[in-house]
Amino acid sequence: MLFTFQDAVHHCLDFIGGENSSQGIRHARIAAIDALRELHTASMWSYLYTLGRLVTSAPYSTGTIFYDHTGGTFERMITLTGGTWPTWAAYGTIVISGIPYDVDERKSDTVITLTDTANPGADVTAGTTYNIYRDNYILPADYKSGFTFEANSQWHGMEYVHPKDWIFNRTRTSGAESGTPLIYTIMGDTDVKNRLGLRCYPFPAESLNYDYIYARKPIDLSIFEYKTGTVTTSAGSATIDGSGVSWNATMVGTVMRIKAVDTTVADGVAETGPLGFDRSAYYVHESIVKSVTDSDTLVLVDPIPETLSGVKYVISSLVDVEGQSMLTAFNRLLEKQIAIKMNMESKGEYINLARSAILQAREADARYSERRRINNVGNNYTREYDWHRPLGADVV
Repeated sequence: MLFTFQDAVHHCLDFIGGENSSQGIRHARIAAIDALRELHTASMWSYLYTLGRLVTSAPYSTGTIFYDHTGGTFERMITLTGGTWPTWAAYGTIVISGIPYDVDERKSDTVITLTDTANPGADVTAGTTYNIYRDNYILPADYKSGFTFEANSQWHGMEYVHPKDWIFNRTRTSGAESGTPLIYTIMGDTDVKNRLGLRCYPFPAESLNYDYIYARKPIDLSIFEYKTGTVTTSAGSATIDGSGVSWNATMVGTVMRIKAVDTTVADGVAETGPLGFDRSAYYVHESIVKSVTDSDTLVLVDPIPETLSGVKYVISSLVDVEGQSMLTAFNRLLEKQIAIKMNMESKGEYINLARSAILQAREADARYSERRRINNVGNNYTREYDWHRPLGADVV
């Protein structure tokens, strides 16, 4: 069973006595968003780890350049002769006469521009040699924190340093030292707003693949419930046809629940029951939306086992938690957040319950079953160690 944004809102409304007013729903939706954010920052949950790959770019120095500082087609324009700017040139740094300058834009295969804060300040004659490299790489949109970047063809990866240590090494060599990157830092990306980027040193002398594990951000709770129109299914098919609907790409990754009848949409999770149970009271099928073909056709991850015609449905964002360890803590955080927003006198009780639930969730998130001990001398086991545990929770 999947847990959705709609389920979270209904949990909050039930908690405050079924207050189904517009204000109650608004409080519940905000509580769900805040609870999910709080849960995801409470621990390094194993569920959130995912694999990433970074591919570095080799430097480029083919041909010669002419720099026109002002008055040309573009301000601070560099024109390349005898070569083609790499597709990544907009993210690059160009070295002219030993001085590095950050590229502002790649205008065409032969024209780039420099930033207004770092440029030669005057024209540079045609026929000048150059070297353009890339030491900054945008990270995945859901990147939160990570570990060492390991090169597939190297015995060692890059080691993290603070941004001040990265800039110290970069400026010490005027940013012109190439080789195998040894260190990296994480900071706001210089080219894409609201994204994190990696800066490395030295700049890569060749194209290398770096694999890394990172903790991702949760999927946004963007769709509370979309239930306009009806749907038709074919037995054994994952394709869903809609009537009177308006689906779009933002629904990819959400949960669709389908009823077996065309009566009013019920407020219930998808479930099965004994022969003869009231199928009109529940959604009988649920699956994650894999793709949206057009405004009235989408594809689910799982096929629907029966043919249904003109039945009710609902689409809601998936609550991005793992059910075995995180879901109970999420529910306690829901109660805490709605209690705070409703200014309940007993909110302190729910704050404590949420704190306890998070500690229990951390313990449940220990995915390595064997015992690991420090100071193991013979049979004298003095302490069990598990890095998933919160501070102070070591077992003696």
